Amino acid sequence: MGDCKSLKSVSGLPPNLMRLEARDCRSLEKVSFDRQNLHSFDLKEGEEDCSMKFSNCFRLSPESIDNIEANAMLKIQSLAEGWIHRKSSHNNFICCFPGNKISENRFEYWSRNSCLNFRISPGGGSRSVRRFLVFAICLVFTGHGILRFYPDYSDIKLICEYQLAPASGGFEKFRTEFNLYQYYKGEHVWIVCGKDMVREDNNYVEASFDFQIEDYTSHRVIEVKECGVKVFYVDAESDSESEAHHLHLYQIKDYMSQNVKVEKCGVKKRPDQAERVITTLLGSILPDGTVDIRNSHAVPHTESAEQVALDIEYHHNMLASHQKVNPKEVIVGWYSTGLGVTGGYGV
Repeated sequence: MGDCKSLKSVSGLPPNLMRLEARDCRSLEKVSFDRQNLHSFDLKEGEEDCSMKFSNCFRLSPESIDNIEANAMLKIQSLAEGWIHRKSSHNNFICCFPGNKISENRFEYWSRNSCLNFRISPGGGSRSVRRFLVFAICLVFTGHGILRFYPDYSDIKLICEYQLAPASGGFEKFRTEFNLYQYYKGEHVWIVCGKDMVREDNNYVEASFDFQIEDYTSHRVIEVKECGVKVFYVDAESDSESEAHHLHLYQIKDYMSQNVKVEKCGVKKRPDQAERVITTLLGSILPDGTVDIRNSHAVPHTESAEQVALDIEYHHNMLASHQKVNPKEVIVGWYSTGLGVTGGYGV
């Protein structure tokens, strides 16, 4: 669909589409995908990168961008499970669209520069089960329309250097590169992940990332304006159904770990600084009455000794966004972390 100047709407796209090229569709406003959740998500095999590129599609609506982001995160989860279980031959996932802000709902760790530090959620249960960490990256940087040498694209390379610190001390260094090969102008958001962003958990407790963007056609370094990381925790020896439950348990720990001190690179933590986390549980009620918890999201709140005020607008927005890709999942309950029960817990 690249360079289709009159295209205004694309609806009902297959959610497991391996490659979508919509560069320079300047009239494109609406993008939507068929509803499908992770448990029925199946990407076709292939050696090339899996990608969705909407560069220079400046008229995309906020809802369409949200749809693209939601589908990107589903693709990364599906690819990550394939990489871990050696069922996928795709090397990388790359997605881009116009924008100047990282979604805090999807990337829990972010900063307004090119580096960030954060704590890794501790593994739970038996350590005989191997756990993998999957790092999805989100960056905001500006293109300058560099077309003097190569009219079709600008050779952009993302260099990601990161360190993981085990609880035993020291640190392990990693480096990976992504060739973006895309002509674009103005600020764009890039979501990327790849096989080299999957690491078996060696009882890591802390991670630090540093990003650099190099343009080889103009021999310049491009400033990273914002960076973000989303961590997916996946057990290697689980089937697809139990993986969803383990991922949810790790999310519970991860929400609490975000309440630690702000690190030197400006990583954002929960603004309320509350001593506990209140989270919505999503899933379904099975025919035998069993509550099947599949997902969760934390809800910002303020509290006093006997009263809790939830951010209801945020809750509704997160629920609506989630149900775009998981329409059959509904609210099945809530949980609250903490050491005791007070009158304010009955929300």
